[in-house]
Amino acid sequence: MLHIMKHLFYSLILVGDDRFTLTERFVAWFKLLLAFSPVAYVLDMFNLWFVDNKKFVTLFILVLMVNAIVGMVKHSRENAFDWKEFFIKTSEMVVVVIVVYFLLNALGSVAGENIISDGFEKMIQVSTIFYPSSKALKSIYILSKGKYPPKFIMEKLYNFEKDGDVSELLKKPKKDV
Repeated sequence: MLHIMKHLFYSLILVGDDRFTLTERFVAWFKLLLAFSPVAYVLDMFNLWFVDNKKFVTLFILVLMVNAIVGMVKHSRENAFDWKEFFIKTSEMVVVVIVVYFLLNALGSVAGENIISDGFEKMIQVSTIFYPSSKALKSIYILSKGKYPPKFIMEKLYNFEKDGDVSELLKKPKKDV
């Protein structure tokens, strides 16, 4: 890898040095273009995705932070907090969620632009944020000794984990007559 980086660095110097022929400089420029085009393409695609999904990314990061803080408090109160385990479990969750999101998003992207693919994308985003959110809510439920969030919300969360029905998760509770 170091060899490749040196080669690219020397090619960059060669392009800017007027002591070399125009042909030599063009060949060096072409090598740089071939090396950096895929990187630029991937970064551009990521930037476009990020701009389109800024709200989702922001909420995802905030939910991860809340989950980490609530988890730390819960485990500290149970006298079971360990920094090493905290970093391992948090890293595992972040990696799993990102990998699963990427895979599901890749599946959804082949469907094209239509109502079904838009719905699938929203379901993926809800599921992605749901994982760390549900862990935080479960910890809060334990910390509050079952007082908050209300039991019906916790039941909806557990049901969503089983069946993945977003509409049932977000549906208003039935009022008793």
